[in-house]
Amino acid sequence: MVSLVPAFASLIENRLEPALLYSLYADGQNWYYARSTLTEGLPFPISWIIAFMKRRHIMSQLSHRHMATETEVIEKVEAAYSAFQNFLGSKPFLFGESPSVVDAELYAHISIVLSSPVSNLFLQRSLDKFDNLRRLHEAMDRLVTQSHASY
Repeated sequence: MVSLVPAFASLIENRLEPALLYSLYADGQNWYYARSTLTEGLPFPISWIIAFMKRRHIMSQLSHRHMATETEVIEKVEAAYSAFQNFLGSKPFLFGESPSVVDAELYAHISIVLSSPVSNLFLQRSLDKFDNLRRLHEAMDRLVTQSHASY
């Protein structure tokens, strides 16, 4: 099982994180939010130049990963979600009764998809197909809530 931790962490890094970048940089409405956040406090025209360069860089990286269109992103995200769902099965967490670092990383990704101030509708629709991942998120959410309550 220990050898699966790097594999699942890699799946998050190479499929799920780029999907969030796609959502932020490729979607017009989200890009407006990202651009204003990236360039806050910078004078015009440097703010536009920096924002454009950052977006071009991110989109180039996504293109090299074959994640430059929403269709490509959805295909790769759903394959990753499916791998996690199948491995999770009926277990409370990926590697048994206790959460691992991979559970925490997956929890963070799902939390962003569900509650980000920017629109991730295509990611939310994809996530809706995977009940076990929602269940994992709820279990992790309870643990986070309990740990905050004890402070």
